This record gives sequence, structure tokens and C-alpha cells, in this order.
Amino acid sequence: MILIATSTLLAAGCGGGDDVNPFAVVGEDMGSAEDMAPRPELTPRGDIDGDGRLDLLEELNNTDPYKVDEVCAESVYSIRPGIEPASADFIFITDTSGSMREELDFLKRGILDYFTPLLETGALDFTVLMVGAADVLGEDFCLPDGFEGSGCDGEFPAANDRFMIYDTRVHSANSLEVLNDTFDRPDPWDRAPNGWRERLRPGATPVFVELSDDNSYVLREVFEAELRKNDTENQLYARNGRRLFIWHSVVGVAGPRFGLYYEPTAPVIREACSTAPNAGTVYQELSRETGGLRFPVCDAVNYAAVIDALATPLVEGTAIPCTFNLPRARNFEDATDSNTLGLQLRLGGRPAELLDRVGNELRCTDRSYYLERLSNAQYVVRLCDSLCEIVTREEDAELMATASCLPSDCTASITHGSCSF
Repeated sequence: MILIATSTLLAAGCGGGDDVNPFAVVGEDMGSAEDMAPRPELTPRGDIDGDGRLDLLEELNNTDPYKVDEVCAESVYSIRPGIEPASADFIFITDTSGSMREELDFLKRGILDYFTPLLETGALDFTVLMVGAADVLGEDFCLPDGFEGSGCDGEFPAANDRFMIYDTRVHSANSLEVLNDTFDRPDPWDRAPNGWRERLRPGATPVFVELSDDNSYVLREVFEAELRKNDTENQLYARNGRRLFIWHSVVGVAGPRFGLYYEPTAPVIREACSTAPNAGTVYQELSRETGGLRFPVCDAVNYAAVIDALATPLVEGTAIPCTFNLPRARNFEDATDSNTLGLQLRLGGRPAELLDRVGNELRCTDRSYYLERLSNAQYVVRLCDSLCEIVTREEDAELMATASCLPSDCTASITHGSCSF
């Protein structure tokens, strides 16, 4: 039913309501004629609602490009001029028993994938220490101390200013004992005459990453009491007793319902994943106490994505990773819908642009990315190599990854872009 607003017309005839159009046509549940005008056309670099997300990105995310609203899942990485790189010393404690051999290959690839681009950009001042059997880790495993491969000249086990393998046997349940025993003990090759503690640099954050499918027979309290006693130079504990390190765990814990890891606030999970004999509760306690993350070791793991998750706070404002996790839902009970994922990139002072999603690395361009499936419902995002090279050369850039979410009552049987109830 269409009506003429007669009361408005009478008011206009009496000299009132000068700012009202007396001939506006209105109907039930309709606004003014101006409100019913055609909406502006969406353009590749347009942002009609001014919320910082491109209109075409909002279409991918199933949000409204004409109205400021909030996307369900978002991650933002940036490189900002003038921000000094953080310093971190990564200590990987690797169970080199037979059940973990295949996992070690994934770990080595992930370390090289994540850290190698940082050698050129300098976005993170880092070192990497591997505590484990050198012969198992392999003669060719080395991270150079410079981008041109310096420091990896065939010496075994590898050791340079950036990277070292502390050669020692680590079994499925003794890694905490090994760490205390080797803290100030020379390694067999005399690469660290004063123990692995000499690889800890003043001012750098020690970041431990435990890799095991079993549990420690040394309790957390016993391990830390001994470590505090060994730490006479306050490299791991401040004088007031405050921990200076973070402990992350890739262990036999059953995977979270959604996402790749458990937050520090999540309780200790006692259920083990399918191929692990134990959930690694001692390591989980260390992670919870120090603000670390916990990842299941049973599923195929992209360790570049693992390192991205644990290093993100360290590289804020200094690095855009080339491999990273799907954006995490704001409500951790929800699951990110990979079908609605979109990436927006701004380089320098140029306008932001929407990146193309391709099926695999064979279809890559210098403005594209693809998803790598790890296991059921688990994906990581990989920038194509040519795009990665461009991004790592920038001094001012921002990458935004956003997506909508699947319903919160989806079960663990989530598949690509759908779920079961």
C-alpha cells in the first residue's frame, strides 16, 4: 500500500517543515525515496562502509560491505617503519626415539620454511637451538646465520651464531632431565663448552618447544626447582623468581575441537590423541604456567604454522609470515569457515588489494595464496613463493586474513566448508 504523507504536506503549506520533502513516497517498512536509491557498485579496491576491509573481501566473508560490522575471524600481520625487531632464542627439545622419526622431518621443514625468510628481512632477532641426537636430526640439517647460506659449510653437527644442534639422546620421557643435565655441561663436540645455557643471549626471550608423544617422568615442580638452582645467572628466572621463558608443547594431547592448538587458559587435557601413548600432561602444565600453546602431535603438522602461532606476539609490526594459520574465531568455541577466507594486502602507501586464492602451488602468481590441508578440518595458509619474496622486501605492509565462522554446534566431523550436527 502506497500513501502520500498528507500531514507533512499540510505542514509544508503552512510554512513549517522546510527540511522535509513533502512529496517523499513511503510505504510500510520503507524509508524515504533517497533510502531506496540503488546501492553503489562494488569495486575491486572499494571500501564503501570505511571499515578497513575491502568490499569484495566482505562479500567473501559474508558480511555487509554497505554497513560497518564485525567479521567473525580475523588475523592481521604488519610491517611498520621504525619498530625494532624483538629478540628470541628458540630451544627445540626433540624426542628422537623411533616413534618420532617421521615427525622430525616435518619439524625440520617447518623450521627452514618459517625462519629462512626472516634471515633476509631481519624482522626477528632469533637463534635456534636443537636439543637432540644429531645423527637422527641429520647431517644436512642446518639453518644458515646469513641469507646466502653462510655458516652451513658441512660441519657436523651444525653450529653457527644463528643455529646449533646440541647432540644428546632424548627419549620419550626424559627430556626435562636432559635439559637440566646439559644446562651447563659441554656438548660432545665442544660447540657449547659451557652447556646450552651459553646460547641464551641477554635481553632475548627464551622460547622452549617440546616435541614428544609421551609424558615426562620428572614432575614439573621437580624440573623447575632444579632449573632454578642451575640458573645462577638469571637467564631463565628473574631475581624475584618470575619466569623469563615461554614453554610451548607439541605433544600427545587430543586435538582441540576447533583450531590447531589450546590457549594457555584451557585446562590440562588428559585425553591422548590416536597414535600417542600419553597426553603429555607435565609438558601441558609447563605451557599453561608460562603462557604457552599446546598442539597435538598425532595429526600431520605444518611446523611453519606452529612456529607462526607461537612467534606472532614476537614479530608484531616487524614481519608478515609466508605460512600461517587460518584466522582464529573471536569466540574460540566457533570454527573458522575456510570457504569464506579472504586475504587483503597493502604494500607501502598503495591502496589495499584482494589476493587471489588458487588451488595449489602450481597455479601460483605474485598475488596469490593457497590452502594446505593438514588433516581433517585443519588447514594452513601459504603465500605463493613469488608473493612471499615481495612481502619480505617491504618496509611498510599489512596483510589481513578474515573469514566467517561455522555454527558453534558443529561436531568434530567438520569438512571443507561444511559440518555435521
